[in-house]
Amino acid sequence: MNEIDYLSLDGKSLRLLQLIYRTGSVSAAAARLGVNQSTVSHNLERLRRLLNDQLFIKSGRGVVASAKVEAMQDAIEEVLAGMERVANPQPFDPQSCRREFTLAANDFEHDIVVPLLFRLLARQAPSAQLRTMISQAADFDPLYTAQIDVILTPRKPSATASLVSQHLLSDTFSLYYDASVRDAPADLPSFLRAKHARVRFEDSPSSAALIDIKLEALGENRHITYTAPNFAALGAVMRGSELVAVCPSRLAQGSLQGLNSCALPIALEPIDFKMIWHVKHRQSAEHVWFRRLIKSVVDDLQAVLT
Repeated sequence: MNEIDYLSLDGKSLRLLQLIYRTGSVSAAAARLGVNQSTVSHNLERLRRLLNDQLFIKSGRGVVASAKVEAMQDAIEEVLAGMERVANPQPFDPQSCRREFTLAANDFEHDIVVPLLFRLLARQAPSAQLRTMISQAADFDPLYTAQIDVILTPRKPSATASLVSQHLLSDTFSLYYDASVRDAPADLPSFLRAKHARVRFEDSPSSAALIDIKLEALGENRHITYTAPNFAALGAVMRGSELVAVCPSRLAQGSLQGLNSCALPIALEPIDFKMIWHVKHRQSAEHVWFRRLIKSVVDDLQAVLT
C-alpha cells in the first residue's frame, strides 16, 4: 500500500473536508469558505488523489462522507484547533475560565487539600468547576485517557516518560485512639497487644502498610481486628471503641478529628505525597495554573503547620 504524503495536507484542505462533512453539501461548504463551487470541486479532486479515497459520495441533492472521512473528523478538529493556538496563542485568564478541573485522591489528600483548593478556585476562577474522584490506589490509567487532570497520591507511578511527578508534602505517622475508652499504649509490647484498625485501599502484597513491614523485620506483628476502605470509615468505627490505628498525623485535622493521638513506639519514615499528571499537559496554560493553585494551597498548609 502506498504511503500517503500527509505533509501535503494543509489547514485549508482540512477545513474543506470538515465543512463538507458537516454541511453535507459542496455548495454550502463553498459559501462558508467564500469561494466558488468550482474551486471547492478542484480542491476536492486533488484531495481524492492525495488520500486515495472517494471522500464524499453523492446522495440525493447532497453528499455523504466515506468511512475514511468519517474516521478523520476527530483528528481534523484537533489539528485545526492546534493550528489556531499556534497562530493565535491566548494567555490564560482564570476569570473567564469555564472548564471543569478533575482531581483524584483518597480521603486523606481530599480532606487536607480540597476544601481550601475549592475556596481558592472559586475566588480566582468563579466560572470554573472542580470535580474530585476517589483514587484507585496505583491506578494511573485515568491520566492517560484524560479522565482526570491530576492525581494526589503517595504512590509512585512505574517508570515512564508519560507521567510527571511533583512532590507536594511529607507527613509523619501518629497512633490514634479514643481516650474516652482506653489509654494510649505505653510501650511496644502493649502496642502489639492492642486491637488494631487499618485502612487498605487495595488487596495485593505491595499494599502492606509501612508499620507492618517494619514489624515484620523485627519478627513481630500486630493484631488487626478491623480493616476500613478509607479514613472516614476508619474514624467512624474507632470512635467509642478500643481500637488503635497508625495513620498520617495530619488526619487529626481531617477524618480522624476528635480522636486522641500519640507518638508511635517504633520509628517510621515519613510518607511523601505527590501530584502526578500526564506530560501532554506540561505546557497547557490552564493546567499549569491549576497545578500551581494546588501547590500554593499545600505550601500555605505547610506554613501554618510548621
